Amino acid sequence: MRRTLVAAIAVVALVSMTMAGIATAKSTGKIVTVTLAGVTFNGKANSTAKAKVGDKLKFVWKDGFHNVVSSAVPKGIKKVNSGAPAAKHAPLMVSLTKKGTYSFYCVPHAALGMKIKVTVS
Repeated sequence: MRRTLVAAIAVVALVSMTMAGIATAKSTGKIVTVTLAGVTFNGKANSTAKAKVGDKLKFVWKDGFHNVVSSAVPKGIKKVNSGAPAAKHAPLMVSLTKKGTYSFYCVPHAALGMKIKVTVS
């Protein structure tokens, strides 16, 4: 009887650890890098990208005087603003925690098409 109880506890512990590992693996997602250079995101005016819930956007300043501001995010998601435009900036990470469309632009270059729309599924 005691051996059966110990074996049952061991199985429950193993299943719990395995399920915790699966949940962690699903929630980590991937990093989608978005470069800020010239007057574009990722080298293209009015850029688009696709991502999954749990992924992160990593905005990386390559050259130029830029910032990142969100113009649209899914309901309940906090908007992003990297601050005043700057020539150098630490990479900005944005977690994509909800399905929908996330839109970003660079204030000084928006009229030139420095915008990106990310569709998250």
